[in-house]
Amino acid sequence: MRAKELIDQIVEVTSWEMTGLASPIFLVLLSAVIFFFIPSVGGIQGAGGVQGKSDLLAIAANDLFSGIATEAVTRLYVPLVLTVSFCLMNAFTREFDSGLAKFYLSLPASRLAIFIGKLLASFLLIGSIEISGSLLYAYLLDPVNFLSYFCGINNVIVLSYCLFSELFFIFGVTTFICLLAPKSWVAVALSTFSLYSFQFANELQPQLVWFLPPHIFLLSPLDPLRVLLGVLLLVLSAGLLLLSAYLFVRKVQVS
Repeated sequence: MRAKELIDQIVEVTSWEMTGLASPIFLVLLSAVIFFFIPSVGGIQGAGGVQGKSDLLAIAANDLFSGIATEAVTRLYVPLVLTVSFCLMNAFTREFDSGLAKFYLSLPASRLAIFIGKLLASFLLIGSIEISGSLLYAYLLDPVNFLSYFCGINNVIVLSYCLFSELFFIFGVTTFICLLAPKSWVAVALSTFSLYSFQFANELQPQLVWFLPPHIFLLSPLDPLRVLLGVLLLVLSAGLLLLSAYLFVRKVQVS
């Protein structure tokens, strides 16, 4: 298959999936973001009084960056685990469980295009709401210095890495489990339990909190071990996605 034909099929499948996901999942995701993520009133104390002072603006922007980079990743972890689990269960396990996949795979699109399209639609939808929630959090945290924070390209790159790596890890683990699970409820239970176990371990052993998800995805140039562990988790996630693609294309049988 030519690359252009594959890309066209992926775009078509992604649009199908986005149409089906947007309405119900959007409300669930938005509710989860609001409930778990939107901060209390207050934000950075005294930030409103530093306009026009470049040094204080820089400090305020740095504080804002620190607040987003930590809060966005850690506070969104649990709602992301839940929503990704239900989203991918609906995209993969439920369709095989109900027999709908037989019709889906009969459409004029390759299995690889269907797999990538399903993942891409879910990732774009959930990722866009994750980013929107982060921007809203940033604005509520410090409305005055909101724009000054995003003037620093390094801040934007670091925040993008933190948000992407967390979501990429959740997708890697959940996709693999959803393809292997025999029933929809098993897929949700296993993926949710597997990913939440890191959060549970953090609560039991606070000294490990910086070496387990989600905190491991917070960049720390001063701690090479944490950076290495974070990269290894991303490599593992990529490996799980590649293995999932192989299973979907070559091994999964439709009855």
